[in-house]
Amino acid sequence: MSNAAEDISSPAPPERVVVQDPASPAKTVVERQEGVLDGEALVYGSNGKLTLRAHYRDDKLDGPTLCYDADGELIQKSLYRAGLLEGETIIYDRGQIQMVMRYVAGKREGDAVVYNAGIISSRLIFMDDKLHGRCIWYGPEGAMAKVSEFAEGKEEGPTLLYFADGTVQERATYRGGVLEGEVLSYRPDGTLQKRTLYRAGRMDGQPQEFDESGKAKGGEDEESGWFSRIRGRK
Repeated sequence: MSNAAEDISSPAPPERVVVQDPASPAKTVVERQEGVLDGEALVYGSNGKLTLRAHYRDDKLDGPTLCYDADGELIQKSLYRAGLLEGETIIYDRGQIQMVMRYVAGKREGDAVVYNAGIISSRLIFMDDKLHGRCIWYGPEGAMAKVSEFAEGKEEGPTLLYFADGTVQERATYRGGVLEGEVLSYRPDGTLQKRTLYRAGRMDGQPQEFDESGKAKGGEDEESGWFSRIRGRK
């Protein structure tokens, strides 16, 4: 029986490869193990500033990834697992957060928030990389501008548009991503201005307009004219 100890050698250090642009400071620096990307990767722009810091494992992005603009400002922070986005991705604009998105196995999943100049411009919900659920858009001052329901990437159900003061501007319903049924448009004072009927995304007939007192224009009142026809009356 041999008492000789087994020869246990340490893994070889990663090979560092530099690809230099001969005409500028731009270069790419990567680490490789046995011919595949494995370790840190750095990309520098023509002005010599870092534009990308990433990590690889077995030739796939794996770990934190940071992207920078030409001035060296951070513009995106992401996390990868086995080549797919995983967890939170944040996009920046001049130091301010522009978007926060979450990923599961490379697909958008859950809540996402979009900003404009530091003010929330939309709150979205994703399921399996598609809009799904109640999504909200906001005006430039932060007031709610639109609320819409989605199912598997298409508008499905009620949609509301709002004036800047929060009063309803329009009510509509979507089926499979297209308008279906009544679209009601209102004045800023809340009175009904126009009613339009849609079938499978196409306008059915002419819109009916109403004056400030609520009387239908064209000589028909709500119950005897256009409104009764959309209810199937003769």
